[in-house]
Amino acid sequence: MWSAVCAVADDATSLEHALSAGALGYEVTTRFATALGPAHRRYWHATATAGIVGAAAGASRALGGSWQETVAAVGHAASVAGGSIQAIVERSGTRFFHRAHAAAAGVAAARVARAGGAPATRYGLEGDGGVLAALSGDSDSELLLAERVEPAIATTGIRLHAASGFAHGAAEAAATLGSVRPESISEVRITISAGAAALASNPHPLDDEQAWWSVEHTVAACLAAGDVSVLERGLSADPSVRDLAGRVAVETGDVGWGAVVALRRTDGEEQTAVSDVPLGHPERPAGEEELLAKWRRLTASDGSALLETLCSPSSSLEDVLDQALGHRRAELFP
Repeated sequence: MWSAVCAVADDATSLEHALSAGALGYEVTTRFATALGPAHRRYWHATATAGIVGAAAGASRALGGSWQETVAAVGHAASVAGGSIQAIVERSGTRFFHRAHAAAAGVAAARVARAGGAPATRYGLEGDGGVLAALSGDSDSELLLAERVEPAIATTGIRLHAASGFAHGAAEAAATLGSVRPESISEVRITISAGAAALASNPHPLDDEQAWWSVEHTVAACLAAGDVSVLERGLSADPSVRDLAGRVAVETGDVGWGAVVALRRTDGEEQTAVSDVPLGHPERPAGEEELLAKWRRLTASDGSALLETLCSPSSSLEDVLDQALGHRRAELFP
């Protein structure tokens, strides 16, 4: 979303307008993904299918498009939505191409709509031959317009830890049991959702990329360290941790994004920890400190340089914060 918005923003774009464009893109993406239904994700990568439509809406608004032009941009984008879930099953680099394609095609759709030379398909979403019917067996077009208590951008989950999102609940549960010497553990059993087990189980990762996808490695590393931040190092250099990962037994259950981690020590002591939802989930939102910590970890920056590039040379950082946050600036930064 932000790749599409930033791609069309220029020096005249205010931060307030850019944030508004991003918020619209989140809303359209979320509504479209919800309307496609759960069955959609068996074959399709929602980041690609719903993301391209949301990117078109956000880019159109960032370009200053009228409401009619934004509708046209969504119509163009929906007609080319696609992206096989096989990229996630294989954990291939194609999943990154999905994101890039969604952003680029969304921008292209917005530019075509802004130029006005190609009227968009009018019923490309809900028509008998539209994208909802084509991409899902349980789509519900009424969900596109369903009433929401809060905008989608306000309820978006943030993945805080350096591991697959499917492993975050298990990571936090394991960390509450640590630190435990791997050689003192005789058995580890984890319960995660069937989807998480299908996409994030790999007891013997060979490199950092595979470790990121491995819920077994995630649990082993967090048990040994007692801290989820250890995941930032990638594949553990400790052979005892890698050995423990190979001994983690994965069971499936109706736990959603949460997890249960149970271990038995060599002395017979047993411990269990439960994570209902990981920190950063909409039901357990991250606080300002957690979000800033992730920003600093990923960028080695406090964010001020980025903010300064989004405002005019004569504006101060305080001016930008006032513009973006309004009265909430005093609450967030007393």
